[in-house]
This record gives sequence, C-alpha cells and structure tokens, in this order.
Amino acid sequence: MPGDLRGAKIIVTRPALAAKSIIENLVQLGAQVTCMPLFAVEGLLSAEKLSQLAQGLHRYDLVICISRNALEIILPYVAEVDAINWATVGPETAKYLQINGASNVISPLQAPFDSNSLLLELQLTAKTLKNRCIMILTGADGNNSLAEALQQQGTRVEVAALYKRTMPQISALQLQTVLNSVPAIDIMVVTCVTSLANLQALAASAGVNPFGIPLLVVSPRISAYALEKGFVSVRIAKGMSDANIVTALLAWRNNASE
Repeated sequence: MPGDLRGAKIIVTRPALAAKSIIENLVQLGAQVTCMPLFAVEGLLSAEKLSQLAQGLHRYDLVICISRNALEIILPYVAEVDAINWATVGPETAKYLQINGASNVISPLQAPFDSNSLLLELQLTAKTLKNRCIMILTGADGNNSLAEALQQQGTRVEVAALYKRTMPQISALQLQTVLNSVPAIDIMVVTCVTSLANLQALAASAGVNPFGIPLLVVSPRISAYALEKGFVSVRIAKGMSDANIVTALLAWRNNASE
C-alpha cells in the first residue's frame, strides 16, 4: 500500500542512539524494525585535548562537522556554540547543532548531502574561500576529499580526527539469529562502508552468508563497495537523512508490491 511500510522487516545498522529517530519514523509507518549496530564509536582524544580544541574553535572562519558523532564528542566542551560559524554535510547534523544553540550553520539545501554538495554551498554563500581558515572535525576513517577540495580553493585547512569506528559487540549467536532468518529480512539500511566491512567479518566468523540481504545504502560510494564485495541487491537513497531513507524505503516498498 502506497505511503506506508506495514509489515516490512527492516534492519537499521546505525548505533542505537543515532538510530533512534529513524527507527521511530519507520515504526510509525508500520515497519518491524531491528536495530543491529554494525559499528561502535571510540573517541580518540582525551578530555584535556578536547577542551583545548574546543577553546580554539572560535578562531576559525568556519568549523565543519562531517558527522553527528563528531558533534556529540566536541559540543560538551564548547562554551559558546553560537559564537562559532558552523557547517555540516547533512541536514540532521545541522539540526542537531541548532538544537544545541548554533544559529550560524551552513549545510547543503538538497540531496545529495555529501562533501561536493557542501563545497558548492560554501562557494555560493562566501564571496571567496581563498585564505579562509577552516577546521574540519571528522572521524579517523573518513576520506580527505573535502579538505583537498578546499585547499585547491586556496583555503587553509586543519583536520581533527575525533573518533574512529570500531567493531561492534555482537556475538556469533546474535548474528546467526538475525542473519539466518534472511528470508524474513526485507531490507537492511547501511550508512557507511565500515558497517559493511564489519558485517562481512562478523558473518564470516559466525558462519553465515549476508550477501543475499537486500541493502539500502546512502551513497554511490557505499553501493559500489557493496556490489564489488558480492551483495546482490543494492538500492541507493538520495542522502543519509531520515527523510531520504524513509522516502527510499517507501519507493522500494511500492516497487516491490507492484
């Protein structure tokens, strides 16, 4: 039935806290949702170093947060959130900043919500990026494409890796319980390459085959990785926001029922 996900069995692979809002949205549409985090977040900096970093953020023309993970780590140490000019890749991260007191937030206005979209938005909102000093707060496993693109514009860029994604604490029995019921799983939502890499490693150790599970991913990069590794059914959402994921799942459900 158009407009709902009644009866759809969906696995969400974000960590539980980050998955809360999307799960609530999917449940409201009637889906049966299992949260199976495929990565954990481990902070890389001590409280002292985070405090030092936070105290200096106001000196930058712009502070870019690549993910909400980075914000959750740094914001407790930022005394005046509204005194900083912020930018984010995705709208959910921007919303989280605004909820926590930021009013000066730049983010892409439409999908795809990625580094290229943010760069275009920065070029539109700033007269020039040349000689601007920008701090990028990110994870250790992120790519450097945004920093490199900004440097090509003549921007002075510093990058601080605040966290890394690590293997989640999932037992072989837990994984077998979920993945051995693959016929009962309609689709799995995957938001980063690390999740897929961890899934393969965990599945191999548990003796189960995950490659038949249909995937919904949030970027062409993740899709290419999934197909290369052998996943047989991969759909791509226009971005990683809750709205993008819900829209893609509704389109998937409608197509599947035709």
